[in-house]
Amino acid sequence: MSQLWEHSERDNPYFKVRIAMRCLHCGWECPEGARFCGGCGRPLTASIHPVPPGAERAVLKQYIANGDIGEVVALLETGEKRYKQAFVEAIKEVASTTTNILGFLSQLIETGGAHSLISCLDGVRALIELDALPYLPLVVLCEEKIARMAENMEQAVAAEYFVSLLMVYRDYGMYFFRREEWTSAIPFLKAWLEKIMVVNDLSMESASRVAVAQQLSAAISLLGIACSSAAEAGESSEDWTGIEELMRKALSAVFAHGDDGALRLQAIYGLALVYSGLRKHQECYRLLRDNLPSVRTVLASLDKSAKEIYLECLRLFMLTIYDPKSLRWIMPEKEGELLETICERLQILDQMRDLKANPEKAHPEVALLIHALNVESPGELLIALNEKVRQGKITSEVMSRLFAQVFIVVRDS
Repeated sequence: MSQLWEHSERDNPYFKVRIAMRCLHCGWECPEGARFCGGCGRPLTASIHPVPPGAERAVLKQYIANGDIGEVVALLETGEKRYKQAFVEAIKEVASTTTNILGFLSQLIETGGAHSLISCLDGVRALIELDALPYLPLVVLCEEKIARMAENMEQAVAAEYFVSLLMVYRDYGMYFFRREEWTSAIPFLKAWLEKIMVVNDLSMESASRVAVAQQLSAAISLLGIACSSAAEAGESSEDWTGIEELMRKALSAVFAHGDDGALRLQAIYGLALVYSGLRKHQECYRLLRDNLPSVRTVLASLDKSAKEIYLECLRLFMLTIYDPKSLRWIMPEKEGELLETICERLQILDQMRDLKANPEKAHPEVALLIHALNVESPGELLIALNEKVRQGKITSEVMSRLFAQVFIVVRDS
């Protein structure tokens, strides 16, 4: 992963320092040819050629193709949304026909102000699907330059930049996620979550806090899936430094934003996957035991996709108690909870009518039940379940539901 971030100013001609001139407003040293100050964003020259509405994309495309950095910067630094949107469209078109777009964007970062950096990040997002890796050093350059400009930036512009940066990390994470390159996806998804947490610490209106909670929940879930998939693929978990603690804090933040059952469930699932991937059975068990009841109370109001996530959480909960691959009890003292969870999963599947349409969905639960109780026939299963009722580990209602479902599966197999 580290090599993706490396860039050399010495080896890249676009990063060479040009003759500097100072901004009269803040004293910032600006490279030769700059139209706007890189420190305060104020114009260094007064010549800006306005573009008629509707012609922005064509004009910017021509400027980009011709390498007219000054003209592009002049338009972007007006802060007008129409130029920013047209710039992204123009960049995509030019990138499909030239190999020098990386050099142009590098010069844009060097020459432009805050609005140019924002547009550059948005342009990188548009180019990720074409070829992600060459543009990654640009993100580093943007972060380095914005750090030098931070004190002089207006709050609204700084917030816009931060959102663009946050979305770049998300898009890079998803680029590798979709390709199932888990160890490459994890650092970006982690960076995305870290930056959302920075936003979360700011005071916001209620509508903004809902949006942040949605981002947090999605980031936790995707990061959890990537970590779990990496573990299943046998990839090292050494790079997961700090992920567990970060996700715990993020989960607390999701809960603090309100009682949205779907968002809470998505976040719970992500952290549970990380615990499962790290084989931290006790932590996974406690997380699900303590938090699933709050979701269970609103389960009926959730949509099918949320219910499927809930079913996955129940599956992870069962795996903290019994390992069906090795046929080994992890927490034999929780046998009753395992049987109740199997019953709950079957009941929810039945309510979703999945078992009627797809009775094979019950087979994993039935197989787990048979292996866990070490029985070989329906008759032995009934005896074993009756014994669990006598021992007080399950109720007679759970026993009846389990046996009825097993009978249906055996009959239809």
